Amino acid sequence: MGIPELGVTEAKAADPAVKAVEAWHEAYGTLLVQVHAEYDDDKDETHALLRDRLLSPYEDAAEEERRADQRARAASARKKTEAEPEPIG
Repeated sequence: MGIPELGVTEAKAADPAVKAVEAWHEAYGTLLVQVHAEYDDDKDETHALLRDRLLSPYEDAAEEERRADQRARAASARKKTEAEPEPIG
């Protein structure tokens, strides 16, 4: 699973900001790994709370991206089904 675009950090391939966006994603990915490693003790309420507060905005954005992708695939499948002619018989 790659890191989804969160909107604010989107850039087109020809945009000179692409390298900065890629560096931001790499740094954020590193942060996520560190958060999971440091706060991966579900028995400790403080760790669980910190992990949730640090990661929930990103996880919410990733979930919304997955839902949007599913909606787009479903719409594409519906269009394809609607475009197919009914058999004459």
